[in-house]
Amino acid sequence: MRRRLEAGAALPPQPYKPEPVGRSRLSPGAVSGTPWWLDEAPRLEPEPPLEGELDVDVAIVGGGYTGLWTALSVRELEPSARVAVLETGLCGEGPSGRNGGFLHGYWPLLARARRTFGDDGALAVAQAASAIVPAVRDFVERRSLDVWLREAPMLEVSAAQVQDEAVAAAVAAAGELGVEEEAIPLGRDELARRCA
Repeated sequence: MRRRLEAGAALPPQPYKPEPVGRSRLSPGAVSGTPWWLDEAPRLEPEPPLEGELDVDVAIVGGGYTGLWTALSVRELEPSARVAVLETGLCGEGPSGRNGGFLHGYWPLLARARRTFGDDGALAVAQAASAIVPAVRDFVERRSLDVWLREAPMLEVSAAQVQDEAVAAAVAAAGELGVEEEAIPLGRDELARRCA
């Protein structure tokens, strides 16, 4: 129920109602509670729960991007390797799958990575992560897979002061580490042009 307020009147305090974890009211998967792409994916019957011991060369816990990519990479490097991916739910249904499939590096997180890994470590992580998009492109092209891969530049856009500070920190870190091309500040007009 909506009420009309007189000019200058304030709304009474409302109880906090958190959104479900990992969901936004505007996200495509919000209605069904599952990632939107699962609606078009082939239906698979879940495997039975693991019981007893498992004898493998490599056991990977988690069937998100990192776990699945690791499993594929291990098998590519050593085709005879016995690899198991252990996932409590459906592979790709967790945070990796709910993000809509975005792939990007760590350049926007460079300032935080510096605090964690130091300058050289932060650069190494960001540069290694930059290889993911070409690696995925190569992977799907070699297998003639249609995974709706659409490559586009990443825009880190601020809508609040705290975000202004994070973007400014990323730009400053990139400049200080000599990779200023990875964090180019844009004005409002240039941003509007790129998003048109």
